[in-house]
Amino acid sequence: MNYKVILSQVFLLLLTKSQFYEALLCNGFNVVGDTCCGSQGYYTSTSTCCLGVIKAGNACCGSQGYYTSTSTCCNGVILPGNACCGSQAYYTSTSTCCLGVIKPGNACCGSQGYSTSTSTCCNGVILPGTACCGSQAYYTSTSTCCLGVIKPGNACCGSQGYYTSTSTCCNGVILPGTACCGSQAYYTSSSACCLGVIKPGNACCGSQGYSTSTSTCCNGVILPGNACCGSQAYYTSTSTCCNGVILPGNACCGTQAYYTSSSACCLGVIRPGNACCGTQGYYTSTSTCCNGVILAGNACCGSQAYYTSTSTCCNGVILAGNACCGSQAYYTSSQVCCNGILKAGSVC
Repeated sequence: MNYKVILSQVFLLLLTKSQFYEALLCNGFNVVGDTCCGSQGYYTSTSTCCLGVIKAGNACCGSQGYYTSTSTCCNGVILPGNACCGSQAYYTSTSTCCLGVIKPGNACCGSQGYSTSTSTCCNGVILPGTACCGSQAYYTSTSTCCLGVIKPGNACCGSQGYYTSTSTCCNGVILPGTACCGSQAYYTSSSACCLGVIKPGNACCGSQGYSTSTSTCCNGVILPGNACCGSQAYYTSTSTCCNGVILPGNACCGTQAYYTSSSACCLGVIRPGNACCGTQGYYTSTSTCCNGVILAGNACCGSQAYYTSTSTCCNGVILAGNACCGSQAYYTSSQVCCNGILKAGSVC
């Protein structure tokens, strides 16, 4: 057999395989495509089926095909645009349909079009602004509508406008501040309203004001600290309250205090470590508790301990590796377990 015959057979084989992978059965016929149009096949990425005929596009307008990314179908006619206004087409990104007529803008004011980014429609009239105050328009970024009159500000105090960033409305009067204490105004960042009187601080202890960043209120008395232990105050960063007594530490073990960073409470006794194994304390960074015994390691295999970084537990036996294949251990970085048999590599 010469090379021409070999090449022709290879070409025929490739052609057959290509047809096999692209073949589609439409009404009993092998065709190319991913869907059928009658007895014909076509690719939906480039064509569509209109009244039984394959057409270029992704939508139909009667018997014609078109692409919706650039055109639309208005009363059976394909036109450039993405929306219809009667028998005409337009792009909604630049125009709108007002009473059957295409107008520039993205909203209608009667028969007129306008852009809502710069204008608004007040009583049928297009005016510059973003909101209406009666028949007038204004921009909400700088003004507000108070009792039908446009005023500077972003809130109303009766018929007056003001900015809430610098002022507040107390009993109908605009005053500098962010909150009201009766008829007076104050800034909550520096003061508090205690029983109707403005006091320095951000919290109240009865009729007195104080700052919670440095003090707390214990039984009606302001004391330095951020928590109470009965009538006394303390800082939780250095102390804790155990049975009504302030002690150095951040946790209680009965009537005693300890720091959880270095100790643990094991059956009512403070022990060095961060975990308990019965009555004993230990550090989980170096040891573990197996059947009530503290051992070096971070996992248990029965009554023995091991480090998972170098070993694993297979059927109760500690072996070198990080996974088990039956009773054998292996490293998944270099071997794989195939139906109970270890093989080199990563696939079976």
